[in-house]
Amino acid sequence: MEHDTSVFVFVEIDGKRFGTPASAVREVLPMLEPTRMPNWPADVLGLMDIRGELIPLVDIAPKLGKPPCRLTPKQYIVLVNAHGREWGVVVDRVVGVRQAVVRGADEVGGEHGIDMPAVCLGVTFDEDRMVVLLDPEHLIDSIRIPLTVPPGRKA
Repeated sequence: MEHDTSVFVFVEIDGKRFGTPASAVREVLPMLEPTRMPNWPADVLGLMDIRGELIPLVDIAPKLGKPPCRLTPKQYIVLVNAHGREWGVVVDRVVGVRQAVVRGADEVGGEHGIDMPAVCLGVTFDEDRMVVLLDPEHLIDSIRIPLTVPPGRKA
């Protein structure tokens, strides 16, 4: 079976490795304290002012079957583009950027078998660890963020 090869940014969240297409990643930043927004979902930690642009900071851990994150200065923010705007995603560690062979969940058997959620592009292996490859747009869709700040609006 032929597989696609793409470049991904590999990160860790609660000890599990994930990847997102490098083409969707703008940059990686040290953790910043967001401004909380009333009545927003718990997975949306608030808004950040990044060089004059208001960017929502989201916790994707619960969507990946992990406990909600507790922000610490040791974490990072990966700025990803989804639906034509930037989003900050909290990660514990950035592992690296590299090419990966994308496989479907049906090809990963035995102890690596997974239930392929809607937020997944597929899986790959990195340093002998299975890595779930995430689709940024479907991931953001799953959080249901109220967009009270139009894309690109300056603070």
